[in-house]
Amino acid sequence: AGTTASLKQQKFTVSSNRVTYTGKSNLTAKTFAVVGGKSPANSTDFSIAFAKNGVIIPFPNSSMGSMINNQGFQIVLESEIDLVTGDYIEVFIVSNNGSASSIVISDMQFRIND
Repeated sequence: AGTTASLKQQKFTVSSNRVTYTGKSNLTAKTFAVVGGKSPANSTDFSIAFAKNGVIIPFPNSSMGSMINNQGFQIVLESEIDLVTGDYIEVFIVSNNGSASSIVISDMQFRIND
């Protein structure tokens, strides 16, 4: 969880890095995320994925791997997600090599269009 701010909200509410659909009609939302940070250790490998209602959507996802300690990275992900009123979308970042090192995300942009 982190601080969430919205630039423009129409049919959505935001809180704790979660975007909730509040529109009345079913929607196929065009979703776009850019995540930036620094690798916490050598040989780290991360992926980002969207989750709908707390369940990670397995495909598509986007990865960045074989980084060195303190290497900056940016990962981009774009998809379409079907939504009904009350559904929420989150962006998850996961270690692909079992690294327990903490990662600090310095920037995240998350855009949803109908």
